[in-house]
Amino acid sequence: MISIHRDRSDNIQNDILLTGRFWETLPVPADVLQSLDAVFKFQSPTPFQRWILPSVLTTPHCSMVTEADLGSGRTVCCVMALILSVLPAVQKTQAVCFTPTRELALHQTSIAQKLVLHTAPAITVLCTEASGDRSFAVRTNPHVVIGTNSKVNKWINASKVDLSNVTLLAYDEADLMLQKHDVRLQTTTLMSSIKAASCNSGSPLQVLMFGPFLDDPVRAVAQKLLHGCQVKKNYASLSPWPAHMFQWKTEAKRQGDKHGLVQTILQNCDWKQRCVIFVRANETVRQLQKLVVNLGMPCSIARSGMRDSHWDNQTSQFCKGQTQILITTDIMARNSHLMQKVNIIINYNPPVGELGENGMFTTYVHRVCSSSCGRAVFNLWAGQAEKTSITAIEEHFWRGQELITVKEHEELRAAMQLVYR
Repeated sequence: MISIHRDRSDNIQNDILLTGRFWETLPVPADVLQSLDAVFKFQSPTPFQRWILPSVLTTPHCSMVTEADLGSGRTVCCVMALILSVLPAVQKTQAVCFTPTRELALHQTSIAQKLVLHTAPAITVLCTEASGDRSFAVRTNPHVVIGTNSKVNKWINASKVDLSNVTLLAYDEADLMLQKHDVRLQTTTLMSSIKAASCNSGSPLQVLMFGPFLDDPVRAVAQKLLHGCQVKKNYASLSPWPAHMFQWKTEAKRQGDKHGLVQTILQNCDWKQRCVIFVRANETVRQLQKLVVNLGMPCSIARSGMRDSHWDNQTSQFCKGQTQILITTDIMARNSHLMQKVNIIINYNPPVGELGENGMFTTYVHRVCSSSCGRAVFNLWAGQAEKTSITAIEEHFWRGQELITVKEHEELRAAMQLVYR
């Protein structure tokens, strides 16, 4: 059985809501409920979890492709499905979850470790991305394996993971894993291998795909992988940010002029506030890091190609408040757990059309909404390509109504005063 769902809390049928109104009404063991209450302090599921979990956890298990917005509880939902699919007495790998990034795999594993604190017999979880003091339970054939395509494949080839008893295969942020050709090819090849190897489990393989938005090409791939399931385009162009958030746009004549705009914003920040600067290229990260350091402001960076130890050190400094500024590419846009209590967001480069139109909108939402208390967003643009992107974003989220334009440095200073009013 295969179904595809889009999280639309306002349209969910009452009978579906009622089946999952409280955690106790779901088929969740008491030991996992104890962790939910003690560790996560959950009073009740989110609307998305109320909608999806009954179908995921009850038999017969069906494969699903689900779309849910940022903050819907999608990751916890995914991890719960992994944990609850396991028979603890059987020391075999029974659930595998693929993530597009190392950071998401580590985050999922930390949630899983908390959920299994009180389980007996103990459920073992392997994160293929962990290293050093961040390593988790590692043994041959752990109950649950979480990691990126390449690292999970490495463990499979090393015969540390036996796939013959796998009953659940999950993908978080599935859109990122099915968009680019090379990643999609790796994903589909691994899925085929797991499907073939899991024939000995005695149960049909359940496949769950979670993502914020699946555009038409990704939906087509999902249909093919999940045997031609029907898909309905049932999503809305919603503005998911809080009403108190200010969003502006500022034009720079040249890309290099943006440095001065960033300097004006940072020098007028209240330094109890935290700021994230999103850029498109690794080289821009290096340039802005030099600019910020020369201003006497400590900062952290996050970009592709960093060593794991360097990444962990930089992101840890920002998370712990040792630095107030983070300069990053979109690699951090979906790591909302690392970007709490951010007040100022600077889109040094707006998302561009090369991501695909829907990918551009999804990236913008993740940049802007990844913070739990964002107050202001500055969209800097230069050149026709970035102007086109800003116009498309305005049309999509504000029905063509333009963002307020802030010109020159004096108006930027006035905007910052408005933020702290």
